[in-house]
Amino acid sequence: MRDEIAVLANEAIGRFGVAGAVTLEADRAVLSGPGGAVALPLGSLVEQWRELPFDERRRRVNELARGLVAARRGSLAPAPGGGGSASGGLRLLGALGLATAVAAVAWYLRSARDADEARSAPAVDAVAQLAEIERERSERAARVCEATRARFLRGGTPTPLDVEGWVVELSGLGAPGVASATALAELVGGSGRVAWAGAPDLAAVDGPDTAVTVADSSVTGADAGATGGVTLRFSGAYVKAYFDEATRPAFFPFAAAAVERLRLASAALYARCAHGGGYSTGAWFAGEDLGAVATSVVFVMGTNADVPQLRDAFAVKDGGLDRAGLLQEIRARAARLERRQVLAALSPNGGMLQGRSDGAHTITFPFRDAHRATRASRALAVVAGLAVEY
Repeated sequence: MRDEIAVLANEAIGRFGVAGAVTLEADRAVLSGPGGAVALPLGSLVEQWRELPFDERRRRVNELARGLVAARRGSLAPAPGGGGSASGGLRLLGALGLATAVAAVAWYLRSARDADEARSAPAVDAVAQLAEIERERSERAARVCEATRARFLRGGTPTPLDVEGWVVELSGLGAPGVASATALAELVGGSGRVAWAGAPDLAAVDGPDTAVTVADSSVTGADAGATGGVTLRFSGAYVKAYFDEATRPAFFPFAAAAVERLRLASAALYARCAHGGGYSTGAWFAGEDLGAVATSVVFVMGTNADVPQLRDAFAVKDGGLDRAGLLQEIRARAARLERRQVLAALSPNGGMLQGRSDGAHTITFPFRDAHRATRASRALAVVAGLAVEY
């Protein structure tokens, strides 16, 4: 917790263009560097840190950094002395700098005091304020994510600056009850982070709100029976790693290990806006055979595309999306696809197919152009006879 505050404070100091490093010592923050050290009290920041939404954490740390920078600049003001107009001018500038620093530090202390007083108000008011802050944060994240997704739909490429509002998901299908506690514990530790030793780069990812959560994503239907499903949802700094061309490959061995240990028939790795909407940036797909990997692409990306890809005759039943029946139909038609047909659908979109003719297969897509997997899903739906005609 204290390390996280120090990291954010040092980032803020860097943005202010000041040399030095911030450390936390007992109940104060210390900015050390050229010109000596300055310090400000932390107040209740450490004590309340875990209860604060991310935006509020960043705001409080920015206030702290601004106060430290002002104190540093004030400490560097010229000392009084000498005579003449030049020395008088320096004394005036020094006085102004010191006054500015004093005012800025006083503003920080007042902000910290006001924040403490606000949090000492009745619990109902505090809960309401936090709920409002979280609501505003969620609405902003949704707007930013939608704007980014619109760029991806036009073939844009992700960057580590595009992460706001996004989550990454590894979604797999298999027999009912696929997500055994023992297998999951090997992949995701009790801390809610990647724990599998075979993906050290992914296990080393750290930062605010960084977590892996597990959700049941089974597909059930009255006519088609049940298919077990599990989704591992990555948030926080994991999204930044996925949106970075250099670090995205770290997800692939972890995904392959999840398929093996959870005994999944098919799986897909992609990103989406946390609040909902179409899926995007599909990167890695796996299946126990050629038909299963093609099914994974079409079922995950095709049924969650912004523009409908599948004919209503296959997708809709009783006025709603029949996912179980649709999965059954996609599986049946994908099982009849030949390798040359799958390759023809993938090739224009840069998809790479790997696997033995009688064994497991994977499909991967290049990092650049986030819409490749969705276009490939449409092409596979066409050759399988599932696609809606435009």
